[in-house]
Amino acid sequence: MSKAKALYLATILLLTFAIAQAKTSIATQETTVKVYPYQNVAAPGQQFTTSIVVENVQNLFAVEVKLYWNQSILQLTNTSVMLGVESHPSGVLHGQVYPNETIESGKYVLWGTSIGKETPSFNGSGTIAKLTFNVTGLGNCQLTLQTKLYDKPAAEEASQPIQHSTENGYYSPIYLSCTPNEATVGEKINISGYIALTNEKPTVLVEYGNATGWYPLANITADNNGNYTYLWTTEKEGNYQIKAAATISGVIVESAVQNVSVNPKSEIWQFTYIAIAIIIIAAIILIAFYAKKRKAKSR
Repeated sequence: MSKAKALYLATILLLTFAIAQAKTSIATQETTVKVYPYQNVAAPGQQFTTSIVVENVQNLFAVEVKLYWNQSILQLTNTSVMLGVESHPSGVLHGQVYPNETIESGKYVLWGTSIGKETPSFNGSGTIAKLTFNVTGLGNCQLTLQTKLYDKPAAEEASQPIQHSTENGYYSPIYLSCTPNEATVGEKINISGYIALTNEKPTVLVEYGNATGWYPLANITADNNGNYTYLWTTEKEGNYQIKAAATISGVIVESAVQNVSVNPKSEIWQFTYIAIAIIIIAAIILIAFYAKKRKAKSR
């Protein structure tokens, strides 16, 4: 192989690797507004506090958030607006912010904007608001989020929307966890959780779902503390959704859905990455060898 071909090959491979890494980095930096935590668990008569947070935002100057829930199950009892990092270090936006809140039956709306040409925009991640709910009924529901983000406009220009994704939250008296959430065929996944309240020992139905529907995975009797667990031995590759359901006081309640990926035993991509790494290393060694040989000739 000539020196030119070796250099060309190494350059192409390194550029390919760099582009792949750049795409991965960009993907992980996507601006997101979400309900945190995703799973909110409490019993009727109890309370829980959840947050609306924004992650990886740049040039943020105004926010609008709307949150919806089932009013027959949850009652909003308290709000804490976190706009203005000078007053709320873990919040968002700079300078004086005058929030406008509206609380309706099953709906919360918050609008806020920084003011002034000299006020800097907000960059990074932070909490927009914290909301405390009282659980008034037995059941489960989505905490559905709708949001708008706006940047700081240039002089004599209008503010522009900031592209972002949203992630809803979920309330249920049943908590579900899958550990790990990625496995290889034949490995075991621990499916466990608890029921926030019960004077009974309900049977928990664990189900898995895919593109064709939902199917039973196991029936488990919760212990006296409402805890349940099941060890699932994966048999087939694919992307699955896992959820748990139980009948409590005559009401069927379901947990939040957890995503699980089951990979085949031999991953082609692993060998591909190894092969690429070997080729890159070989190309670098080859270039270094020719460079050393050329230097020796020039003496």
